[in-house]
Amino acid sequence: RGAARVAVSESAAREVRRWFRLDVDEVIPNGVDTEKFARAEPARLPDGRKLLFVNRLEPRKGFAVMVEAFGRLATTHSDLLLVVAGDGPERDSIDRLAPSVRERVVMLGNVPHDRLPQFHAACDVFCAPATGRESFGIVLVEAMASGLPVVATDIPGYREVVRDGVDALLVGPGDPEALAVAAGRLLDDADLSKQLAETGRQSVERYSWKSVGGEIEAVYREVLGHRAEL
Repeated sequence: RGAARVAVSESAAREVRRWFRLDVDEVIPNGVDTEKFARAEPARLPDGRKLLFVNRLEPRKGFAVMVEAFGRLATTHSDLLLVVAGDGPERDSIDRLAPSVRERVVMLGNVPHDRLPQFHAACDVFCAPATGRESFGIVLVEAMASGLPVVATDIPGYREVVRDGVDALLVGPGDPEALAVAAGRLLDDADLSKQLAETGRQSVERYSWKSVGGEIEAVYREVLGHRAEL
């Protein structure tokens, strides 16, 4: 063949077929520098256990849902902090929290990608409450590579990366109560957190550049080889 269409997930491939009426030849996931996340030294953050949110602060990424879930957890977990890496139109959602709880939110703003691993290494649970339209869960891969247990929403792009109860805990989108309950389980159950973290670290090898890079190279070789024959 003289060309190849590649999608990062089956979910993305379905959207290409639906909206562009094009077929997809290969599904190859995004690659992640898993070693960089696995070996990072923790950033210096205030004392306490920490939930981590990394994404744009907007409705599609579920930041307001994250804030409400944290507000619920903060009443039962007095040492808990919310660490936020990102910026966007929903940044003011934290102002709805009681002042004493608002003080326990660490707003990092936009963090350069090469500095993200150190914040993952300094936290205890990763939360990804996106509400939908995710083609791939790269934030989940990065979190699992860091050894963090993950709570994520049960949406198509994320289901291709994690399995409920195996690599992560999945909850319905737009449900702060369910998010709080799942994150609370990981905070309170060290064995469950360790189990999910260990399985997640094994699963992310599928997304290392060593694995993904070889698949991409194979597609290029096939396309270029075909053209050389023409």
